[in-house]
Amino acid sequence: TMGSHNVNTGQLLVDGAMYDITISAMDLAGNGATATATGVTYDATPALVSISSPPAGGSTNTATVSYTLSEPITAGVIVFTRTNGSADSSSPHVYTLLAADRTATNHTIVTGLPLVHGAVYTLTIQGATDAAWNVSATATNVNVVYDIQSVSISNVTPLSRSVLNSATAGFSLSEQAASGTVTFTRTSGAVDPGSPHTYTMITSDLTATLHVVNTSLTLVDGAFYSLSVAATDLAGNPATTVSHGNVYFDSAFDPSLPGNVNNSGSSANIVDDADVAKLTSVLGTMPGDTDWNPACDLDRNNVIDTRDLILLMAHYGETAQ
Repeated sequence: TMGSHNVNTGQLLVDGAMYDITISAMDLAGNGATATATGVTYDATPALVSISSPPAGGSTNTATVSYTLSEPITAGVIVFTRTNGSADSSSPHVYTLLAADRTATNHTIVTGLPLVHGAVYTLTIQGATDAAWNVSATATNVNVVYDIQSVSISNVTPLSRSVLNSATAGFSLSEQAASGTVTFTRTSGAVDPGSPHTYTMITSDLTATLHVVNTSLTLVDGAFYSLSVAATDLAGNPATTVSHGNVYFDSAFDPSLPGNVNNSGSSANIVDDADVAKLTSVLGTMPGDTDWNPACDLDRNNVIDTRDLILLMAHYGETAQ
């Protein structure tokens, strides 16, 4: 009949093959006509859509989405739907893919969607339709946490002006971290050509709790260090680095034997004349003085004076247990 027609020929074409389509017709007066469309690809397979970031069960601090399309598409949307955590009255959030977002390649799209801190979302790419009107299966990543609050670092030890006999550090993390470091940087005292010394936290150091870690870093006796603890959470938010200065390293320091400030040779395990001589040699010194030795500041008042000598003499002759 005269007019427009849409005919399913029922032919078994091959997916991915290219065809020329020819339509021939003859009118009632016997006049023939032919029309041909060339280079038509038969496509019965939808585009494959996969989301690489943010991952299912992961955290993010932006509404940025990375995904891959196996072939170009003509339409599609990115959707964040709140499922748990903080309330989000604007959910679901929808971003419509632009022409540049629909090509057959890897994409990273800054959607700019106004997600809510602490909310948990299901991330989907829906309605991906190719040029042959094939609609892709929805790509889905569940339990994506939106987190824009940095991990907090507290309870960092050793404190400023402490004496340390091993490269041990303590710290607390307010939430699970993805990475972190402990760094000792020489600031004065004995020369340390290896400074700064950095320890990279391992998995057991990154949990949300109090940690005491022996970093096994090789510090130098008689050097003063600044201790810094840094961390980044699972969403990529960096913590405010916490630092303590004027940490003195003395590998022979024994806090259980007050007055044993010499800790070398025959005097290593006893409070004796060698300790008296060492303390006397730095009498009157304070932090900042070239020969300041905090191990001799027995009463921790930032000056080595007769009170420290009296404390030493009170333990004269004592030995390490």
